[in-house]
Amino acid sequence: MYKKFAIWMMFAVMIAMAPTIIAEGKPCADGCEHHEHDEEDREITDAELMKFLKKNVPGQVKILEHLKKEGETEEHEEMLVWLKEALMQYYELKEDNPEMADTYLAIEKLGADVEVMVWEAHKNEDTDFDKLKPKVRAQLEKIFDLQVKARKMEVKVLEEEIKEIETMLEKRVKNKTKIIDRHLKEILDDRDHDDDLGWW
Repeated sequence: MYKKFAIWMMFAVMIAMAPTIIAEGKPCADGCEHHEHDEEDREITDAELMKFLKKNVPGQVKILEHLKKEGETEEHEEMLVWLKEALMQYYELKEDNPEMADTYLAIEKLGADVEVMVWEAHKNEDTDFDKLKPKVRAQLEKIFDLQVKARKMEVKVLEEEIKEIETMLEKRVKNKTKIIDRHLKEILDDRDHDDDLGWW
């Protein structure tokens, strides 16, 4: 579950930030270029991760504690790495699309709760799985609905991205002569120029 969460978050971040990425990397209508500005990466500490999980995804805390108690050191460390990566992605997504970020977080919380619920049930020999089944099903239905909600938000972002690209293409086509003249002059003057006419 935690690996899926990290992957979902990375995918969601890429989609949510697509308009920003396009704005930074696309050519202007007259052929000029924008450039991305790299931000210095920061690391999530164990303390920061645990504080976040205790508040927002308590089920994951139980899973981590269980792995540590059982001596599953390698899996415990691997899980910490994935969760830190997911949390970093969550922070990035939160800045661009808070609702999408919180929806993915809610999916992770429910998923962890289900995992803990089933795990604890198997530990208890007296567990009545017939009674447990509807509880787990209810959680799975909530996860399903939230996944659909998240996907719809992703589609909306992609649709906006497509509209922006179409607008950019229309402006570029209108400025075709200006763009070519500009780059032709740069080439003939033996100046630095872009072989792609400033497309990227």
